[in-house]
Amino acid sequence: MNQSDAKKINREAGNFREHLLFGIFLVLVWAVCFGHFLLVHFRSQGMHFNAFSWMAVLMQVLILLFLLFLHGGRWSRTGLKQWAQEHPVRILTFLMLACAFLIFHEYIYGYRIFVFRDIGVDTTNQYVPVIFMMINKLKTGDLSFWEFNYGLGIDVLNSQSQVCDPFNLIYYLLGYFLKARAVLYAIGIVQILKCMLCGWLTWLFLNEFRFSWQAKILASCTCAFSGYLMLWGQHYLMGTACVFLLLIIWLVERSLRSRKNLPWFTLAVAGVLIFSVYMAYMVAVAAVVYLLVRVAMRKKDEGEQVGRTLLQFLGAALVGFFLSAVIFLPVYYQQSVVSARLGEQKSFLQELFRPASVRQYISILFRFYSDNLQGVADHYSGALNYYEAPQLCFSAFFLPFLVLFYAEGIGYNKRRRAVCIITAVMLAFVILSPAGALLFNMMVNTATRYTFVLLPAAAYVLASVLSRLGQFHKIPLAAAWIAVIGSFAVFFLNRTDLSADHLQGYLPALCCLVAAGMLVVTIPSLRIRRPEKSRMFLEHGLSVLSVCLGILMLVSAVWDGSITNNSRLTWKPEDFLSNRAFLPEKDMVMTEAAEADQDIFRVEKRFSDFSVWNDAVLQNYSGISYYNTTYNKYVCEFIEQVWPEVIWDHSTVGAEYVQYLQDADNIQMASLLDLRYVYEDTLGEHQSLKNSGTFLDQGENKNTGVTLFENPEADGFGIVFEKTMEEDHFLELPSEQRKEVLQDTLVVDKGTEKYEDYRADDENQNAVLIQEKNPRQGTEARKEDSVSYRSESAAYYKDHAVEVRKNGSDGSLTAEVDSDKEAMLFVSIPYDSGWSAEVNGEKAEIQNADIGFQAVAIPAGKSTVTFHYETPLMKQGAVLSLLGLLLFAAEVFCIRRKGQRKC
Repeated sequence: MNQSDAKKINREAGNFREHLLFGIFLVLVWAVCFGHFLLVHFRSQGMHFNAFSWMAVLMQVLILLFLLFLHGGRWSRTGLKQWAQEHPVRILTFLMLACAFLIFHEYIYGYRIFVFRDIGVDTTNQYVPVIFMMINKLKTGDLSFWEFNYGLGIDVLNSQSQVCDPFNLIYYLLGYFLKARAVLYAIGIVQILKCMLCGWLTWLFLNEFRFSWQAKILASCTCAFSGYLMLWGQHYLMGTACVFLLLIIWLVERSLRSRKNLPWFTLAVAGVLIFSVYMAYMVAVAAVVYLLVRVAMRKKDEGEQVGRTLLQFLGAALVGFFLSAVIFLPVYYQQSVVSARLGEQKSFLQELFRPASVRQYISILFRFYSDNLQGVADHYSGALNYYEAPQLCFSAFFLPFLVLFYAEGIGYNKRRRAVCIITAVMLAFVILSPAGALLFNMMVNTATRYTFVLLPAAAYVLASVLSRLGQFHKIPLAAAWIAVIGSFAVFFLNRTDLSADHLQGYLPALCCLVAAGMLVVTIPSLRIRRPEKSRMFLEHGLSVLSVCLGILMLVSAVWDGSITNNSRLTWKPEDFLSNRAFLPEKDMVMTEAAEADQDIFRVEKRFSDFSVWNDAVLQNYSGISYYNTTYNKYVCEFIEQVWPEVIWDHSTVGAEYVQYLQDADNIQMASLLDLRYVYEDTLGEHQSLKNSGTFLDQGENKNTGVTLFENPEADGFGIVFEKTMEEDHFLELPSEQRKEVLQDTLVVDKGTEKYEDYRADDENQNAVLIQEKNPRQGTEARKEDSVSYRSESAAYYKDHAVEVRKNGSDGSLTAEVDSDKEAMLFVSIPYDSGWSAEVNGEKAEIQNADIGFQAVAIPAGKSTVTFHYETPLMKQGAVLSLLGLLLFAAEVFCIRRKGQRKC
């Protein structure tokens, strides 16, 4: 054996020892984490392992296997340092897993569920119920897009971002094959997955530029756990929006360098349009701005070439639109025609010249450094609220780094200087002007949830500053220090905003952290004459300072993320193990009611097992309450004009938040909407329906602690009316009279001569008898002044028989009607042009009745009326999607045939 062979063997042995020690280190770290889980578990629950505990054990075993897989094999080939340089993505993944564990360990352990009960309660009231709504539809084989269990009825595409989120496929599969507990546990794990995907995509984006690999790792990991993903990542499913944004921006950059990547850009555009039209609009604005800026920065491009580049991207985006048309067109119809969300638009010029409040600008400054400097969740004391305040915390160091980046960039050539100035003005406009918020919200409102579009820019700034450590001039450094010191001054002048007791020490600690980071940035850049050894020390110490800065950045991200996710009110596993909403097999109330009545009917509760609004979705029955800001505008108008008592909070919201239990003893509205059963908790705090004298007590179910009450006056899902009234006339009536009128009169857009028109008693305009029938007391008459109508409970005076049943799915109903003369059949289905009707096999026109529901004309005698729902514009969208497939195939063929040449 010669000397070179011996050196090779010794080197390989040394490399093997390094990797072996690193592998042992990984196993020890995992063992400490797993041991901590077992210690805490045995202290709190003893030997009892519930379903959440076993899922936590399985997840941690998978994490260990994943760590060992990342480390890989063939340890003797390279040393650990060289291995790290060759596999930076693995190092990034290790860092992200470590940060994720530190932030989300309580959710990984299964001690908490990533479902919030404070100001982030939308997870409870909307997202989780929608997930289980889709799981129930899959289990029952109901492929209709209509869902009666969501409020009074809704097209599922109305909740597009919750239904079409690609990550929801994980929940659907778990819910279909396993129990609800697996789905609830997975919500936190999927959030971690979204954060890590954002980190990987940020790395791919930054890898297109000449940054150091250490800078790219730090910037990617910091952005993966930035304030936006920690806060909005849970709320409104913005985590998925961040994933699509980073994917599209990366593909724009890749396609600028090589046109062969345009098909991938097309697929990404189609994906984000299918996920959410609202988010896609924001992403599109950001992508267009980024494309224009990048084209402007390219020196060699001429006008003709720039035009060709923009047209190529426009063509690829249009193909993506065609691919998504099967979902995009129906969703756009639901949100622009059925919903009132896009109905009222604000003036851009008016908002352009209207500054925000000083308090909001102060909150913006706070948010540059942390989500939590002004309090957490319900303790937040800044402008707007904890979520809606502008979210700009991409890193605690982002603001000084941003000042440093621009102050240094202005000193470059004229083109770079012009781009820096233009982008700085655009950034100020987006962050500081309400018109910027209006632009990103389709000119509808000035909500500030759009700031996730700045995530790629924040990553670029962080990576750029970290890569140039030690190369900054004194003037940019001075500007950054001024920004930091000025921020600290504003913080301490407004420190009374720190209302949460557990955050009293957070402000000075964060200030020290940022100051230490800025000191690390400043030291290598000082141009001071020193002895040669001192300069050599600074050069060798640069790597040490870089490591220190990286640690400070990760500490700030983990610290802030931990507060955002853990200093909150969330559900705990024990809340679900006995929760009736997630154990429908043990809750026989609905089962017994469904067996007693085979036709369609509605049920409500005077309490909540999980969500005050959407328990019906979880327990798979049709109710009335709903929680949706894009709900059917016709139903919303009905609620506002006729039944405002059920609106949750008149001071802050409209009829998009309806809560039945606020007016649970209203027998008139319950009868009109076929609310046949109401059940209340035996130990509930509300006054029992036993004292109402209207609802009939059907007895208590001892297994569930629920008492079932029946509404004896429920008119049925279909009601025959002989009298009609035009809507304009109806709305002229005093609000207290409208409920009475609806008991025997149908309100329509246009009255016809076929039916008896509603009119007041000519003989007595100001004093008439109102016949009220009570199932226990019989008929009762009372005299009312200033009332000019006659009303009787529809369930008692009509001789018409109506039976409505489902035909296998919510989107298909059949009504068997027996009427003694020509009349109108009213069904309490929200008015939507997607519904069509046939009477005895002939197509019939559906009218908007009672402001927000449906009615069809029926002949005398027995009739069969069928209702069928098809999502509007879906067929047209399917045709466009087929065309999009052909165009996409042509795009791929053209690019592959001509390679990187222009197509």
